[in-house]
Amino acid sequence: MERCAFYQIFLSFNSKSIFFHFFSKFIHKIYNTTQKVTKKGDTIFIKTEKEDKFVKIIIKDTGVGIPKEDLNRIFELFLLLNLQV
Repeated sequence: MERCAFYQIFLSFNSKSIFFHFFSKFIHKIYNTTQKVTKKGDTIFIKTEKEDKFVKIIIKDTGVGIPKEDLNRIFELFLLLNLQV
């Protein structure tokens, strides 16, 4: 598999009140995670939407995906999945 050396990441901000320091750390973590399973030609979409007092973060990609049986575990601390690309 040829790994992607260049990633296209699209950011869309609909809220001026987002905490940019937090968000930049979040983007860095997403990048570090996705570079392990993203191959050349895949794209990662990150979008924010303001809902009342909250900011919703939507992440989509064109990669291999997470198996349905593991979706309920994605917020477990230190979760490692064996994803085949």
